[in-house]
Amino acid sequence: MAKQILEQQDDDLAKMRRSCLMDDAYMKLFFDDDIECTQLVLRIIMEKKDLIVKSVKTQKYFDGVEGKRSIRLDIYAVDGEGLEYDIEIQGDNAGASPKRARFYSALIDAHMLEPNDPFDRMHECFVIFITENDVLGDGLPLYKIERYINGARPFNDGAKMLYVNASHQDAETELGRLMHDFMCINADEMYYEELASRAKYFKGGEKGESLMKGVWAEMQEQSRAEGIAEGLEKGRAEGRAEGKAEGIAEGRAEGKAEGRAEGKAEGIADAQKNFVLNMLKAGKLALNEIAEYSGMTIANVQELAKAL
Repeated sequence: MAKQILEQQDDDLAKMRRSCLMDDAYMKLFFDDDIECTQLVLRIIMEKKDLIVKSVKTQKYFDGVEGKRSIRLDIYAVDGEGLEYDIEIQGDNAGASPKRARFYSALIDAHMLEPNDPFDRMHECFVIFITENDVLGDGLPLYKIERYINGARPFNDGAKMLYVNASHQDAETELGRLMHDFMCINADEMYYEELASRAKYFKGGEKGESLMKGVWAEMQEQSRAEGIAEGLEKGRAEGRAEGKAEGIAEGRAEGKAEGRAEGKAEGIADAQKNFVLNMLKAGKLALNEIAEYSGMTIANVQELAKAL
């Protein structure tokens, strides 16, 4: 058993050595609490050379409304002005949908104000997707998304989204070189020294590689736990749907049976009533005789006789 564990750890380490910054486990370890590298990335993407990052955390959790979906941000950073940044690394196009960006932005906003804070205390929030492919499809290296009034002037609500196309790696631009480094496995081939130095630490030193093993195992366990949670929720939803369908089917069957019984009873009662009325109209039998032959009570026969 111990041998299998060691072999698995060696295999995991080999995989991480082949990882680039577009891979979840390596990205989480690489940027966690690393202000220098995160600051470099944001300065280039935001085109703001004086941007100062004050804090950075990977896998930052934001809870949602009770009973609704929560989120876990890939890289969450706050700058010197208190502005918040969410950097999402996405190799899969489906993971970078515009509605996901909208949801992430909304949930970050929901945690921005304390109770009774005025709304003008909300500051800018940036949701940045770095995507392996050109998700938005216009062939641009960078997409900036903001809201506008009638397509003319900015709405200025402070919510901003950016999509960075990592497949665009023009070595003549800072952003192109950055995207090259994000897709690069070998630290010696990276353009930016800050990123190369960090990569060499994790892929070349005993301490760094030990940390990589731990994070890889943690990410696998987290993925397993999230998969179980997602499976349970889907199972509950499917169970509720199946239960509802079964309940509807059972209710329909019971309703049909009751309806048939009620219809049959009503039909018998109508036939009995018509028989009594016909006998009363004929006037050949006494009321007690009609009651006896029809099975109706004498009181009911008398009521029908009065109605005639």
